[in-house]
Amino acid sequence: MRVGEFNKKKEDLHTNKSFVFLNVLLKIFGLKCYVHRNASKLFLTRLLLTIIILGALLIFNLHYKATNLNNILNISVKITDTVQSVYDYFQYIIDLFYVYKYGGLVYCEYFKQYDTIDGIIGKGNYKLTINRRLSKLSGIFVAFWLTSSTCDFVAWALSFGWKTPMVYSTAYLYLLIRMVTTLDIISHILQIQCRMSMIYEIVHVNYVSADNLPGTICDSVENKNWFYGKNNMHEADSNKIRPVCIRDKNLSRCYLILTEQCSYINQMFGVRVLLNTFSSFIDMVRFTNLTVRMIVGSQHIQYNTVYFPIASTISRMLTCAIIFISLVLHCENAYRQNEKIILIIDHLFINKNPGPELRASMSELRDLVRSRPVNFHLANFFRLDYTLLISTASVVTTYSIILLQSIN
Repeated sequence: MRVGEFNKKKEDLHTNKSFVFLNVLLKIFGLKCYVHRNASKLFLTRLLLTIIILGALLIFNLHYKATNLNNILNISVKITDTVQSVYDYFQYIIDLFYVYKYGGLVYCEYFKQYDTIDGIIGKGNYKLTINRRLSKLSGIFVAFWLTSSTCDFVAWALSFGWKTPMVYSTAYLYLLIRMVTTLDIISHILQIQCRMSMIYEIVHVNYVSADNLPGTICDSVENKNWFYGKNNMHEADSNKIRPVCIRDKNLSRCYLILTEQCSYINQMFGVRVLLNTFSSFIDMVRFTNLTVRMIVGSQHIQYNTVYFPIASTISRMLTCAIIFISLVLHCENAYRQNEKIILIIDHLFINKNPGPELRASMSELRDLVRSRPVNFHLANFFRLDYTLLISTASVVTTYSIILLQSIN
């Protein structure tokens, strides 16, 4: 593919193109996928410099903490902080590796598949929907990041002076990188969700156009007595969709391509999100440990009150939790589209009298959705769903209690 064609695909297909804030942050941290292969030498040079600078900063920070803060911080706080600092550095290197591996023309080919889907089911108002949601979400993320980081910096500066918080401020940078990575994968999840929503709308329109069976008393779907009778993703566009003559397995093809898109997303982000999740887990454990130690007085604070440092630490813990919870919620919203498609097809078969061709196509689509549901996972270790939230909360609680056993 020529560079001109590549750039055109970026402009036409990349939904986040108009979302300037996310793209700027991705480019700053070297996590922007679709520019790397066209300027590989420059990109690799930039990555090498970034890795060297961050590595030197990590070594300096660890040396400063070991030589100047031995008598200030509790031993469990020092250990968890050291583990987190080293972990964040190597996690960022792995992020860069996966971005380079699945970026460039591979990334462009991935978005070409969305173009194929849109050619079959039509172009919904995807860009506006995704950008609006990402704008709200990024505003929440940045607000929490700025508030928690600023309050934490000021709290520790008042307790230990300004030099010590400066050494610890690299943690704020790595937290921002985790936020940007999370926003990036959420943008891809929204791509899947929007198109699945469009498939649902097409099935719904065909449901409405089909004849009722004799003796049908009430149409639950049209009366919106069920939660799936209303689609929030494309409410404004639902009246514009016309009945579609489904032939040649078109909807099944579209859904199958979407499952392949999910495979790419899992390959691109699976390991990265797994590491991000573990990093957030370490953060939540150490912040819980630090908060409890400040409350009971095990961690001495050189400040006239401990309430401000406690509040700032809790805000950092909540920021990590919000990032993870938001990702899971968006995955669950995509899973709900699976359920809605199956339910509307079931109503079509039970309450309506579809023609043989429509029945065959819908039956094939239902079987495909049941056998190959949309699925987002962490490198095949865990599925991103509500049960993972419960497991994470349980593990954080358990390890926090273990660390707190050493309180004098």
